[in-house]
Parts: sequence; C-alpha cells; structure tokens
Amino acid sequence: MIRAWAAAARLRTLPIPTIQVFTGTALAYSMANTLNLPVLLYTWLVAVFITIGTNLINDVIDFDNGENGENPAKRKGFLKVIGAGIISRERVRFAGLTSFFLALFFGALLGISTGWPIFLLVLLSVISGYCYTGGPYPISYLGLSEIFILVFYGGVCVGSAFFVQTGYLSAKIGLCALQMGILAILPNAINNFRDMHEDAGNGKLTLAVRFGKSFARWEIAICTFLPFVLGMFWSPLGHVKSALIPLFLLPMAFLFVRGLWSTEPGPLFNRFFGLSVLLHFLFGLFLVLGFFL
Repeated sequence: MIRAWAAAARLRTLPIPTIQVFTGTALAYSMANTLNLPVLLYTWLVAVFITIGTNLINDVIDFDNGENGENPAKRKGFLKVIGAGIISRERVRFAGLTSFFLALFFGALLGISTGWPIFLLVLLSVISGYCYTGGPYPISYLGLSEIFILVFYGGVCVGSAFFVQTGYLSAKIGLCALQMGILAILPNAINNFRDMHEDAGNGKLTLAVRFGKSFARWEIAICTFLPFVLGMFWSPLGHVKSALIPLFLLPMAFLFVRGLWSTEPGPLFNRFFGLSVLLHFLFGLFLVLGFFL
C-alpha cells in the first residue's frame, strides 16, 4: 500500500520543487549571506505539498473524466491507482485536499515569519494547483500547463525562496527562475507527448494534442537547450562560473533529446521522464555550484 500511495502522489516528481527551492535559497545566501532555516523548511514543505496535492487531485479528476477508468492495463504512462482499483477515489481526493491544507498551514507559518503577502501567494498557488485539472477551465485540459509550470515552478517557487530569505528581488533571481522554470516544463512535456493519443480521446487538449509530434519534439528540445543559452547572461551579472559549469551537462542533454527524437511515444518515455527530472536537478546543482566558486 505504501508503494501505491507513492505512485498516487507521484513522489518521483518531488525533486522538481526541491531543486527550485534550493536554487532560490542558495542564490539568496550567496548574495546576502543570509539563511533562515525554519523559513527554508516552510518554503520547501509548501512547494512539496502543493505538488503532491496537485498530483492527487489530477488523478481524481482524470478518473472522473473517464481516463483509464476502463482499461488501465493498456496505459503507457505511470500507474494511476484509482483506475487500477488499488485506492478508492474518495481516499485519493481526501489525501489531495489534505495536502493542499498542509500547504496552506505551512504557508501561514511562512506568512507569520516573512509577511502575509507570501501567504496570499501560497493561497493563489494552491488554487492554481487545484485548477490544473479542476474547475470549469482546467489548465492542463486547455493546453496551458507549460505556462502554469513556468509561472509557478519557475517564478513563484524559485523567486519566493529567494525573497523570503532576502526581502527583495533582483535580476539574478529572475534569470535563475527562468532557467529552472523552463527545465521544469520538461517532465510535463514528455508526459503529454507520451499520452497524446489517450489525451485526445479524453478531450485533454495539451500542446502535443493540438500541434502534433513534431511540435512536441521541438518543444522538448527547446526547453532542454534554452536554459544553457540563457546561462550566458550570468557573465554580465558577475557569475561567470554559473554560466560555464552547467555546460558539463550538455552531452547528457544531447543524448536525451536524440533519444526522444528517435523514439515513438510509449512506455519507454517513462525513462525519459526520469532523465528529464535528473537533468533538471543536476542543472540546478551545477548552477548553485557556480554561485559559490
């Protein structure tokens, strides 16, 4: 049952909010020499519980819309526990709403520590997490998931991690958030590419469904390499090594993209999903390394 809940919460996605918070906090420490550990913990827990809540509610609403309800064994992607009959819809929904409540609880602690506007931002993030697949105009069903990820996992998550430590924003955190936000799009883009035929049948109009395989491959390629290109802007900002050190990941990035371009959507894409999360995480670590060298 523990493995089933881990699959339902999609714990494999948690390195994404973790590295977002870490990069924003590390940049704050390198610039302002400040590190409030309780605030860091609250920020990380907010990001993690919003991610878990979004993942769980996503499964509930996809199930309600008929996705994998009849034949989960034919699914190309990761296991969806409701459709597979492992965990009931009601329990998954309760867990998702509980995760959102916990995000708001730690957001309130963050607001007490750093100012209530941050709590309002957490509240907006929770509402947006629910609306990713819920509400009258679900973000992912309208093909807007990439914008959602760039804004919330890039700007909000990375930017907030920096702001709650320093009390201000800067061009440096804007660049960092843009790079990390673009890379955070990759796992979602791979899932959408893999599931494009299934999504089309369920009325989920992702960009892959709207524009086809060629677009999906180009989207993944651009999101993989653009953060490396943007790295050149670290030099005029005084962090030359943050521009150079991530370049060691380019061979991995080339192999990753080449593999996707030569593979048709299917279960093998689950491996590419894992590679995209790893590339994203390592890029963040190498970026941080450059901040301190």
